[in-house]
Amino acid sequence: MALQMYVSLQGDNRIVRFLMDPETGSLEPNGAVEIDGGPAPLTFNPDRTVMYVGRRDGLLLSSFAIDQNNGDLTHTGSVELGGEPCYLSTDHTGRYVLSAYYQAGYCAVHPIDAAGAVGGAATEWLETGSGAHCFMTDPSNRYAFLPHIANGSGGIARLPVDRQEAVNAIYQYRFDAATGRLTANDPLEVPQGEEVGPRHYRFHPSKDLMYVSNEQDGSVTVYALDTAKGTLSPVQTISTLPDGYTEKKLCSQIQMHPAGAHLYVGNRGHNTIASFAIDSATGTLTASGWTEVDQVPRAFLGRDRARHRQHHRLRGRPAVRRANPPRDPRRGQSAHVGLDHGVGWVGWSFSLPDGPYLNRLCRRLKLSFRTFRGRRGISLPLDQHSRRTNRPIPQRRRRYRACAVSPKRSQWMISFMAFRGVPGGLGVSAW
Repeated sequence: MALQMYVSLQGDNRIVRFLMDPETGSLEPNGAVEIDGGPAPLTFNPDRTVMYVGRRDGLLLSSFAIDQNNGDLTHTGSVELGGEPCYLSTDHTGRYVLSAYYQAGYCAVHPIDAAGAVGGAATEWLETGSGAHCFMTDPSNRYAFLPHIANGSGGIARLPVDRQEAVNAIYQYRFDAATGRLTANDPLEVPQGEEVGPRHYRFHPSKDLMYVSNEQDGSVTVYALDTAKGTLSPVQTISTLPDGYTEKKLCSQIQMHPAGAHLYVGNRGHNTIASFAIDSATGTLTASGWTEVDQVPRAFLGRDRARHRQHHRLRGRPAVRRANPPRDPRRGQSAHVGLDHGVGWVGWSFSLPDGPYLNRLCRRLKLSFRTFRGRRGISLPLDQHSRRTNRPIPQRRRRYRACAVSPKRSQWMISFMAFRGVPGGLGVSAW
């Protein structure tokens, strides 16, 4: 049976739907849901029956019930926000939505009612600093971590001057699942070296370890998680780039193999997905290869037992690609295929919810985002655009990235690129 796929398009104020054949990876357009306010980051409740949408232009967090028979979305609630969310997740009880605010410099927790709807005031709205990128609870649901990259918001923060300084640290919190409250842990910050820039993270499925991609350093750090205190201690840091590479390095998102056998990290500049073998005894990493991808692999994200990789870039032509199983399962690398579908402008997120119609998905899903900024038809990373034009990106072109996926099984990789002014598209690849 076909699975439902959702693609949020902030610039078009809608979420586009597709039916995806789990055997062939082919996509069939399945309509769209008009949602004003710039729908962007997406996530699901643990039962995959409700989708949560960050509406960046409207400064809203909204909930949508998912019809388990046909995948239709029904709006069930909204709550106003004090900034533009860049990342959403739910805690493991499904009672709270956690959100991070890259530009506004906050993290927040909002309650979810018994029907899965949002609408109540935030239980937490904490000032952090520029560059907050990811916010989740640990597997025990007792702790939460908020990494901040090293160069803040890249010069486009909506913050007072005294709050634009780079944080370059991971904040550690205790999380109370009964009340949705956060308490600063002791210590609050996990300090970093100069220009390391922790960005996104994943937990090992069976070990007390957390893996963090470091944006400015081009590396991954393995942290031991003290489950009694909820604090992190570094174990290993390893480069995401091959020896001898001296050009631009900017890590993006990080993906954990569902069995804890492999780790994947996006390299912007080098334009690859780095693969690592995870030692079954210690959890430490050994580089196993690099897979070339389209320019600027911005972010990627996986979910339980999924077996696909999805790529996304803003301001480029969208394409869904198919991911085949690797020839050497120990290396866990991927290969490209290709099918395309036009979707729209300024795409943000792919979402594959669970449900009765998703029983035939494969084992590993990867969602990867690529983002471009440009003018006069020239595609440039955001920092290059600002440097060459000597002025900030216009408000209408400030678009960011995020993703949310949650399949049970699947075998395809979906990639998406969208340029403003150029119709976007989807394609499918295999690994």
